[in-house]
Amino acid sequence: MSEIKKQLEGKSFIVIDFEHFKKINIEKTELIRLADAEEILSSLTPDVKGEITGIELIAKERREQIEKHGYDIIHDDQHNHSELYKAGLAVYTKSIHPWPSYWYLGTYDHIMKKNDIDQLAIAGAFLRAEQDRLERYINKIAAEIDRLQSPPQKGESKQ
Repeated sequence: MSEIKKQLEGKSFIVIDFEHFKKINIEKTELIRLADAEEILSSLTPDVKGEITGIELIAKERREQIEKHGYDIIHDDQHNHSELYKAGLAVYTKSIHPWPSYWYLGTYDHIMKKNDIDQLAIAGAFLRAEQDRLERYINKIAAEIDRLQSPPQKGESKQ
């Protein structure tokens, strides 16, 4: 029995993404113990094992947005009306309606010509950028509140 199996015996369960495990005859509603997941993974064909996860595709797309297109945090912080969220939603739903009205429509059309997996990665990267932008904004507001609530130092004013 593996060390993982000893530690997790009777404790932890995960739901396996069955879309990637079609070659194994398992019902979609079945839960598989984490300790048994190791055994299932070892029985998969190499092409399934070698696939990149969705999170990795989103991270790769986000890096490309930053490095290739220059859409870094300074750029993202200028979109403070949920444009990044709307762009992600437009790509995910394949509907132009949420696409930010002042953004170039050719970009949306270009994205929609890509395959479904690439579209999902792009949508995820837009949403990740929006989440990061919101977290930076919240942290900035929290820091300002802390600054205003702290007692003033000698000779300092709270303006």
